[in-house]
Amino acid sequence: MAGEAHAFMEVCKAAQPAKSIYVSLYTCCPWYGGPEEGGWWGEDHALVAYQHFDTDEAADVAQAAITKLAEELGKTRRDEFGDLCLQQLDWCEQRGIDDSNAVFGEVDGESSYFVVREDSPGSQNYRGERCWS
Repeated sequence: MAGEAHAFMEVCKAAQPAKSIYVSLYTCCPWYGGPEEGGWWGEDHALVAYQHFDTDEAADVAQAAITKLAEELGKTRRDEFGDLCLQQLDWCEQRGIDDSNAVFGEVDGESSYFVVREDSPGSQNYRGERCWS
């Protein structure tokens, strides 16, 4: 604890150390780097939303609820992704097209979600390394 905080707590006996608790929802977006050298994958992480909490107990309750939400959102994304893939394959099959990538491009994959507790929002933002950039 820094000297200033210790001195403050000597004066104010009921003082609490400054604490930042954020519960944050992130999305993980996979991407495909292309067929070069056999193809390669990467992913980006992006902050969707966050909330500040004053106590660990309140953050625990919220984190549990947000984790359940992240699971539901992930299931919805998986279902949407699967439906899109089926639609594209059906479209190609109806037209006798063997290579759906030639029409629709490379498929990146469905997004997923994860929840973290952090000291400041956005600490888990991440842009995966692209070999082409």
